[in-house]
Amino acid sequence: MKKALLLVLVLVFAVAAFAGCSQPAAETPASEAPASEAPASEAPAEAPAEEPAAEEPAEEPAAGGDLDYASLNFGYLCQTQVTEYMLMVQEGVKAGCEELGINLTVNDADGDPAKQVSQCESMIASGMDAILVSAVDADASAPVVDKCAEAGIPCIAVTNLFNSVNPATSILSDDVEAGRIATRELCEAIGGAGQIGVIRGLAGQSSEVFRGQGMEEVLANEYPDVELVADDIGNWARDEGMVITENWIQKYGEDLKGIFAQNDEMGIGAANAIENAGMTGKIQITAVDCVADAQSYIESGAIYADIAQDPHAQGYEGVMAAVKILKGETVEELVYTPLKTVNKDNVAEHYGA
Repeated sequence: MKKALLLVLVLVFAVAAFAGCSQPAAETPASEAPASEAPASEAPAEAPAEEPAAEEPAEEPAAGGDLDYASLNFGYLCQTQVTEYMLMVQEGVKAGCEELGINLTVNDADGDPAKQVSQCESMIASGMDAILVSAVDADASAPVVDKCAEAGIPCIAVTNLFNSVNPATSILSDDVEAGRIATRELCEAIGGAGQIGVIRGLAGQSSEVFRGQGMEEVLANEYPDVELVADDIGNWARDEGMVITENWIQKYGEDLKGIFAQNDEMGIGAANAIENAGMTGKIQITAVDCVADAQSYIESGAIYADIAQDPHAQGYEGVMAAVKILKGETVEELVYTPLKTVNKDNVAEHYGA
């Protein structure tokens, strides 16, 4: 009996041992393979390897850097088309637009700031991409800048500055320095002493104001024996410069030793009046611009010295500045084009004769 019981116990332990040894088979790795191979099913999560599509920002220059010039429309608000200088600025604007294939619309304000503001409104309504402006008046034309800003259109000032408002950039000559140079040349021409007059441009324009400022600085600080006895507005016009000078000759005679004309048009008018009075060489003239018509007057000495600007470059660079802004590039707030003193000694070289 005991032997039978012992046999039974041995069989039980044997079965239990066999069952215990077979349990690891229940953890068959093959049954969990799908879980362990889950990364293979997640392969799409490795799409970052295909992320060139996510590099679309690299194409942002196409929205700014690579402009479709043929689809661009620029406007130029010209203060007047009467003077040769402003026509040269306009030619510079046209040259820049033609070079790039940009469409250009030009409006002439005829010296009327209200008309210039109205023209600006029309340009904005027509969907201009950029507007260049030669301000008629530093204050009265200021709404042009404000209206462009409200419409999100770059506004570029060429030739003249504004008061109290800031366009995207201003490209012009340093008119204060031009006034200084022209006044020094005039004072030297009359021997550093005597009576002079100034014929100013359109009142309120930055060129008129700042050239006058430069003149006043030099007279006050450098030439105490030069007296400014005559001061009149010639509106940049040749005929007005001539009439003003005729009146001064009648009033001052040979006591008037020199005239600073703030531009060539008025300087040429003054020279013609002096010649008609038989006083060429007795009244010296300096002017600013060096337009083509002034060449013969400088060669003859009727205009003692002329301060050359670069109006064509001002217009052309205005276009290039507008393009840079549309590309998202930064531009300087104020850019001065070079000045050069031209007289008998270098007139041929300057005009390329």
